[in-house]
Amino acid sequence: MTLTHLTEICAPDPSYRPLRDGLRGAGHWLDAQDRHVSLLCLTPAGVTVGLRGDRARDLLVAHHLSHSDLALVTTEARTRRGHHGVLLASRDGLFPTGYEDALRLLGALAEDRGWDTLRLVIIDHYLLVSPAPGRGDPFVLDRAGMHALLDDVSVAKRTPSRLVDEVAEAAREALEAQMPWQTGERVAAPEREAHYAPLLAGLGLLLDEAGGGAPVVADADGGLIAAYMTPQGTYEVGMFSGDEAARQEERAARGRPGPLCRQLRAVGAYLDAQGAAAIVAQGDGQGGWTLEYAGLVSDTRTGASWLGRVGSQLRVSSAEAGGGWRRWLRR
Repeated sequence: MTLTHLTEICAPDPSYRPLRDGLRGAGHWLDAQDRHVSLLCLTPAGVTVGLRGDRARDLLVAHHLSHSDLALVTTEARTRRGHHGVLLASRDGLFPTGYEDALRLLGALAEDRGWDTLRLVIIDHYLLVSPAPGRGDPFVLDRAGMHALLDDVSVAKRTPSRLVDEVAEAAREALEAQMPWQTGERVAAPEREAHYAPLLAGLGLLLDEAGGGAPVVADADGGLIAAYMTPQGTYEVGMFSGDEAARQEERAARGRPGPLCRQLRAVGAYLDAQGAAAIVAQGDGQGGWTLEYAGLVSDTRTGASWLGRVGSQLRVSSAEAGGGWRRWLRR
């Protein structure tokens, strides 16, 4: 799949700041789209976003905006809204006044903390924010936390850096209460033919060879999208077709797969066991994975079930990423 790229019209203005202006421009562009953001990655090449429709099984549609594109969009945003912005309605509860205000705020926070790249992943109404390696710790925001930060900005006219730690800790606790960590030992073997296990293992082999770390992997229209940390300390985004990942899985089966290949094979086997579709999976670089996928949601009181977006957290140990999961794959 080829990333959809907005036409490059001009070089960025010397005063253009990627974190503040680039993210604001991306937010302004996103407010005009009829889809929800699931993934956003700010890199030296620009901003890549993965957008999803309203249906649970909708795959991501990837768009890439270069910094030249974003400089132009940011100028348009300032012309239309002024430098202080106005309140707008939003279809996404995490971003009550629209993507532009929220991304402008997150860009300012990242810049104040000395970050130079940024990755945002939305899983089950939680926003996972990751800086470049060594620049700080990732944090989590929920609806209440995002509302509090935006309110503080509108009242105090400042970037609420100290408030971030407080609301992020509350959001992390809420996330872990709603989606407690589980391990492969609690998961039954899949009843259907393996799909994600070989697909993600093939992608993991490529990421191991590229030296990629802490990846986000998602089903995209036409393949898989992966955003990962490079050894140089920045984010990169790649698109991989199913055919290419399958070829890499054959190589992995013949050789000695690396850690990401083994972990992603385990994650894929877990997703296959859940009958998952339209996945998003974020790794923390230490064997922890936060997942969202289309699956059956059940009401424990009434017993009713329906297709919806399901969130979970999976801890993959070295044992689970080895023989036990591999036996699933070769049944």
